Amino acid sequence: MLYNYGAAILRAVGDTRRPLLFLIVAGVANAVLNVILGQYQEICKKKSIQFGVDIRKDSVDYITVDDLTALFGNLLKNAVEAAAGVSEAYIDVTVNYNYKSKQTFISVENSVLYPPVFDGDGGLISRKNDGKLHGVGIKSIQRAAEHYQGEVSYHYDKEAKCFHMMVLLMNNK
Repeated sequence: MLYNYGAAILRAVGDTRRPLLFLIVAGVANAVLNVILGQYQEICKKKSIQFGVDIRKDSVDYITVDDLTALFGNLLKNAVEAAAGVSEAYIDVTVNYNYKSKQTFISVENSVLYPPVFDGDGGLISRKNDGKLHGVGIKSIQRAAEHYQGEVSYHYDKEAKCFHMMVLLMNNK
């Protein structure tokens, strides 16, 4: 199911309290990203998942709306699914921008209930029962990264029971 971010933005603009909340929480002046982060803030609150966000100025300004949606929508959806049910569950989102190298580094770290399952080539295998949706989110993240000559990597810390996904993007504008 795709979330209609455009409609959510229009609803948020009509409520003068919501955009301010999103800006304070997200720390960025990007309406689409603020809606996505606000949506996941609410989801995490309902699921008792601590949700931390640190997004630095100018770090996502060059990324298209479609790619922002693919990246953050899928990164956060996967993180919520993995963290749900964990005692003291958390999701930490960090986005930094290096002005010299013109690179954005996106990091999403989350607690996990079950360790991820890897295929023989280092790829992730979905735990979803619906085989039709297997891997669509990860592929969307990878496609978005490719638009910016970027790369996606991840690792699982067995002792800490946390999963860390990282995306590196180049700003060629």
